Amino acid sequence: MSITIELNINGRVYPIASSEAEAPRIRELGRQLHERAAKLQAQFSGVQVTDAHLMVLLNLMTMDELSEAQQGAKTAQVPAPKPVAEQNNDQELMVKAVEHLTTRVISIADRLKAA
Repeated sequence: MSITIELNINGRVYPIASSEAEAPRIRELGRQLHERAAKLQAQFSGVQVTDAHLMVLLNLMTMDELSEAQQGAKTAQVPAPKPVAEQNNDQELMVKAVEHLTTRVISIADRLKAA
């Protein structure tokens, strides 16, 4: 069932259609938007800012925050662990590499002893 929520943003009332389940979240988001609008409006003390201009600025700020959060999420992603078969293959390659290096070190040591 749809209900209408009235959000007061910077002194203006905006009717928003919502389900009853979503209403508390929308009210909270509206409260946060109102706080941001008031802070932003205070930065323009003495300058008349239209509601449309204020909403554009609020949206730009929100999009900037979202973009930064998405970039942070991309850089913070941890790669998925390799499948066990690939891990075993990696271990086999490492063992072969160590064996090869051991053979080389022994060969060099033998040549140094002979010199």
